[in-house]
Amino acid sequence: MGKKIDAFVLTLAAAAGLYFYFLGALKSRVAALLLALFCCALLAKLARRIIALIAQGRFWRKRRVRRCASGALMRLACMDAAEARERLANLLRASYGAECPVELIQLHPSTKLPQDRLFDAWRAHRGEAQLAVCATCSAGADDRALAASLKSPRVALVDANLLRQLIAEHPEGFDCDSAAPASPRLRFRLRRAAALLVNRKNAPRGLLFACVLLALYALNGSLTYLIAAMALLFLALVALHRAPRPAKLF
Repeated sequence: MGKKIDAFVLTLAAAAGLYFYFLGALKSRVAALLLALFCCALLAKLARRIIALIAQGRFWRKRRVRRCASGALMRLACMDAAEARERLANLLRASYGAECPVELIQLHPSTKLPQDRLFDAWRAHRGEAQLAVCATCSAGADDRALAASLKSPRVALVDANLLRQLIAEHPEGFDCDSAAPASPRLRFRLRRAAALLVNRKNAPRGLLFACVLLALYALNGSLTYLIAAMALLFLALVALHRAPRPAKLF
């Protein structure tokens, strides 16, 4: 009973907050009431769905499998080519029922597929009907256009993004159904966040925004503009600072 009362109070508070928000935005009581009720119903349904997914554990299992699929892609890029082709042939057979030769291009998943590697893979199978070119790197629109233009054999390009999806759907043979990859350490996460904030490529844009905010502070006098400008200016100057040359190579 207590949980039902708490849920009712939270729903009522959310409805009141949404009502006053829409009332201030639309200046219409009827429209604000209707939108508040609609949003409350939508949020309640979404909350029940999220709670059900968490309770059943599907969300965490799917997230674990997706993360493991990225690790499996990296292992495919590093393992023996014959073994990797065999695993990919089984994956394509399980996903599409495809029975065709598989050509593998092993590159780092963060790189882009060179078109000459794609052309060489097609040329090595001239005269065949179909060919699946699996690349452990990402493919762009130009690469897909080239693959679509090739005939005899027809080429199906399976890049890193599609491979991750297929491995997540069929994790058998990739150790993604039982093994849970360890989460990154806190230090690694902080370094990645710092690399996103302090980026030399975005430093000129940060300086420009800082100047705009300083101009707004000079016109308006709001302290918020000054604080935001100082923060952007600090991040831009840190990003422009070059790291010193390391004293040792190894």
